[in-house]
Amino acid sequence: MNEDAVREGINFILPDGVPHKEISVIDVGPYHETQRAEEMSRFFDVQIDDLWRINSYVLVHPPGLTGLESMLEGVPFVDPVIHRATFNESLILQLEEQFGHEFYFDFALLSMYKAGMSDAEGNLVQLYWVMGRSANSQNRVIVHDEKTGIVRTEPADPAKVANPSLIIYNAMKCVNGNPHDYHVVSNGNQTDTIFEKLERRDLSYKSSGFSPNTAARLHDALAGIYCEPDAYIFTPRISGVLVTAVKQKKEGMGKVFLDENAYMSILKADQGAVDAWKAAETDSPDFRAGLDRNQFPTTRQTFQMPLHPGIGYCLTTYEPLNPERLFSFEGEPFPVKIDGETLEDAMNTFWFKLEDQWKVSIAGKKMHKDSGEYEFRVTNRYEQVR
Repeated sequence: MNEDAVREGINFILPDGVPHKEISVIDVGPYHETQRAEEMSRFFDVQIDDLWRINSYVLVHPPGLTGLESMLEGVPFVDPVIHRATFNESLILQLEEQFGHEFYFDFALLSMYKAGMSDAEGNLVQLYWVMGRSANSQNRVIVHDEKTGIVRTEPADPAKVANPSLIIYNAMKCVNGNPHDYHVVSNGNQTDTIFEKLERRDLSYKSSGFSPNTAARLHDALAGIYCEPDAYIFTPRISGVLVTAVKQKKEGMGKVFLDENAYMSILKADQGAVDAWKAAETDSPDFRAGLDRNQFPTTRQTFQMPLHPGIGYCLTTYEPLNPERLFSFEGEPFPVKIDGETLEDAMNTFWFKLEDQWKVSIAGKKMHKDSGEYEFRVTNRYEQVR
């Protein structure tokens, strides 16, 4: 590090290779966040009477640049060599509002320079947890097959399984390619479909000379899949992919990951179709109002999210904070802080925040950047009956 600037006691550090730059921080607000205060009160089980938000814009720019305030209506200008050092929304305040932690600008600014990382050391992490409302859904454990690397759900007590179709599946699989490895995670049997699509490398793309990115591959892999057929709920299908392509650094020190994004998808029932299904007079379990439960009208969203050290993205089947009514997840995957030095620390950060009456299991996978090795851990609420 070779340059710094100080504003009101907060230090901002510029990395090597970006000399002779200045940092400006512009605060815009405050904005009254009444609804957010209510949501946080319910989520953390505390009483938050009032909440105000200030948007802080961190700009790294050549010396002497003036008129910065006028740029806030659009995309702030930043020298292209350091474009990762700016953001249009306050990442810090998003995190504070989501988790109640206190973050500092130097942390956020540093994260923008090291895109492609997940935990604070630059290792990639995948976490997957299982929640259950019914006895059948809660009757599960997550297991890791050390030979294949597959993480899957299994019955905790096989004698109590009422219907295994939507609760038993491979949750994590890895396509060991050359040079890329694709780390797939999902909440259903689409894990296998995505795995097969990425493993085949799709010959039609190769013959046409077109090489799609991972977001396109994920979208295409799910083209023939619909939301889950559990009427009336029609549980969304959520999926994610991380890509590792590890190579030696030129100076021979350790290894680096080449991909700097997380790829995520959600398939959820079209709300108009759900309303029509509920209003239909027929009692047919599979067909109502001209709709097929097993090929239900589905809204499809695919996300390509830039990664930053210490920050992950969370995608859930249902909207949080409302345990009584199940609304499908809305919006983009939201940022979450990856705490701790170990994979177990990161898992515990989320495990102990999940509702005790619903949580079932959590699995974690860590891709170490220095060794290229993969680490797995599993925590289960119930012991498996053998």
